[in-house]
Amino acid sequence: MRTRTSSLVLAVLFVLGTFGGVTAQNDTNSHQFHTDHFKCYKAFHLTTNRTLGEQVFLDDQFDARNVRVRQPIRICNPVNKAHGSFGGSFVQHPDTHLVCYRTREPEFPFPGHTVQIRNQFGVQILNVIGRERTLCVPSDKCIWDPTTEACKPE
Repeated sequence: MRTRTSSLVLAVLFVLGTFGGVTAQNDTNSHQFHTDHFKCYKAFHLTTNRTLGEQVFLDDQFDARNVRVRQPIRICNPVNKAHGSFGGSFVQHPDTHLVCYRTREPEFPFPGHTVQIRNQFGVQILNVIGRERTLCVPSDKCIWDPTTEACKPE
């Protein structure tokens, strides 16, 4: 599987949300997200077992730090999803996929954080207990044909 990643780096806290007019609901609140739902699959680099070793600077609400991007570990496809009385969400951006890479960073103390999330599964309180280990990047995807060593039309 061959991917071409965009230059935009997107760190994802693996509470995967939604792109494109999906409404998360519970008994008392609803919120509009602007992202698709994604279904993720394990992945590995087919042509080599090498580590990328690219250094990137990540800055989010918990931390700002340089990390090394290592090997790909997941590929995530946008997905249509139905959930009980929530109804359904439909893919708004069918060409936007995520490729998630393992990251490595220098050891440092991480203070941890407690966050409240709200989505169609309800309100949950999460303890964020560790540094990021995964970086997910918006990516183009094609189905690779090893016999022709080219992308198949989808």
